[in-house]
Amino acid sequence: MKLINRACSPAFVVTAVILVVGLGILNSNSRSFSGTLFMVPFALGPLVLSLLLALVMPNKASQITLIIGSVFYGGFFIHLYGGLFHRSPSPQSGIGLLFIGFYSLRVMIPIWYVAAFLSIYKRIKNPDSP
Repeated sequence: MKLINRACSPAFVVTAVILVVGLGILNSNSRSFSGTLFMVPFALGPLVLSLLLALVMPNKASQITLIIGSVFYGGFFIHLYGGLFHRSPSPQSGIGLLFIGFYSLRVMIPIWYVAAFLSIYKRIKNPDSP
């Protein structure tokens, strides 16, 4: 029951919306939905991890940190996707989708670390609160 309540948290909702928009953007250039699903772990994998972290880190500071990270990732994804497929398209643009998630890890890992630190710090500071 707790996870169902946490699925309504702001970070979960914002990240889920960005994930669905990213899925739609990927699908707009794909010939088949199975091809889109193949690229999701590479292009949108960091958002899936942020979605899971939003479920297990319910405190306000962690939620805000995860929202900021998801919005930054969404902007980064749109920027790279636009560059690959619209500003300078080439036959190898699809290969660039394989690296979007990896390129973002330099920023996303510290954001996830800060969110985890804030969640643990909150639990240590107030051990009585749920």
